[in-house]
Amino acid sequence: MIILNEGKTYDFSVHKMPVFHEKKNCDWLIWGYSKEYDQKEWNNLQPEYYEWLYNSSSKHRAIINRKTLFINGKGAKADYSHLNVQEKAELGSYVFKINNSEIIKKWGLNLTKVGGFCYEVIPEKNGKKIDVHYVNIKNIRRSTPTYDSQGREEPPVYYYTSDWAARKPEENPDFTMFHEWDFTDNFDRSKRYLVYYSEDEENLYPIPEYTAADLISLLITK
Repeated sequence: MIILNEGKTYDFSVHKMPVFHEKKNCDWLIWGYSKEYDQKEWNNLQPEYYEWLYNSSSKHRAIINRKTLFINGKGAKADYSHLNVQEKAELGSYVFKINNSEIIKKWGLNLTKVGGFCYEVIPEKNGKKIDVHYVNIKNIRRSTPTYDSQGREEPPVYYYTSDWAARKPEENPDFTMFHEWDFTDNFDRSKRYLVYYSEDEENLYPIPEYTAADLISLLITK
């Protein structure tokens, strides 16, 4: 609770840090909500909570958009050193395609709003080239951590659907499973791959930098 000079009182007890937890008979980790916080409307919908913050405060939205522009800069830039003429042309064409797709702008917005971003990797048959497709990180849930016989964490599996509020998300028509892309030529063409980036290395889901201290100023100035 904070008491301002004007005598106004603001209680922030309802705005808690997001909770990530396992759920019995569920293959993915729940992203947001805990019974002790009594915020059932955000059960497994933490990214939707960030979206609500973004849309409900014009000042917060302006800050997010401004920082996104700063992150994006002038888009992707190619490094042509040590490339021959043909390779330079191919790389230049690829970077032009990436910049025109606005995928970098979407990554920047996800990174600023949620704290991370992701994209699908589609390798060509020979594995020498890949195509990347934007995937909104708010629609992704990661698998419960598993460990091998030596105690090492195994690569996670990622699950996608646009409706995590559904009673049985796995029955949604768009429910999809992705495997972690390891940036090697060792891949299975029968599988789909995802790159998942989070600025927060300590938690299994990203936490945006404005949580939770900056959330106080956001709510005061709203």
